[in-house]
Amino acid sequence: MRCSICHGDVGRTHRATETMFGMGGEFFYWECAGCGCLSLQNVPADLNRYYPDNYYSLRQEMKDGIATKIADFLRATDVPLLSAFLNRHRPFWTIASMARLKTSDRILDVGSGCGGVVFRLRQIGFEAMGVDPNISCDIEDNGRLRVKKCQLADLPGLFTVVLLSHSLEHMPDQFAALCDVRNHLAPGGRAIVRIPLALADWREYGVNWHELDAPRHLFLHTPKSLSIVAERAGLRIRKVTFDSPNEVRNRDQQGERATFTMQVP
Repeated sequence: MRCSICHGDVGRTHRATETMFGMGGEFFYWECAGCGCLSLQNVPADLNRYYPDNYYSLRQEMKDGIATKIADFLRATDVPLLSAFLNRHRPFWTIASMARLKTSDRILDVGSGCGGVVFRLRQIGFEAMGVDPNISCDIEDNGRLRVKKCQLADLPGLFTVVLLSHSLEHMPDQFAALCDVRNHLAPGGRAIVRIPLALADWREYGVNWHELDAPRHLFLHTPKSLSIVAERAGLRIRKVTFDSPNEVRNRDQQGERATFTMQVP
């Protein structure tokens, strides 16, 4: 066995099962002793069956009240004090992770599902679109494309902000995925990668850790493993924000979720 991230050959195997929809099965994750990354070894030939129509990102309910729009705008533009208050008491980390946005930014949400984040960004005046190969067809809002059904590599154009919010871990080739992200960044642009991390919660709960999410999560990184593959793809991590619900874990930089801001050096 060899790690596809750091190429180490020392590690151990863990056996997991699908629990979100009760599909069962046996899935084997290899934990690299070198970089800590967990990688699924027996990827199903048909992953689509593990993304049924009621999978959370494929739902199409899009209704925002005025309070939500105001809160999203304050988060996205990073208004001092107010955005900090909202992030603590009414968190929505996906939009907050992209602050500070400008109206001139072109935003791409990679692995957007039906485009809920794109919809919310458009509602408050930002130029945004999504891309996702797993939706059934292109999604439009009154004739305007919201989400394109295709792979990122097949989408033309450059963007000032490329968001991967809990989508990178679903991609079978981490290096190729981050190369595609780099190739879609406009000069001075930034990639925002939000992922689960195999740190303290993984060590405590093992295969019962809810973020393992077999077999949809093909890779579960550590900060070390993500840094390795990002550097190989020509990206450098500029900032890390731990945004797990567990504040103690976050302070110890051991939270189970984090946001990584990356740029081309």
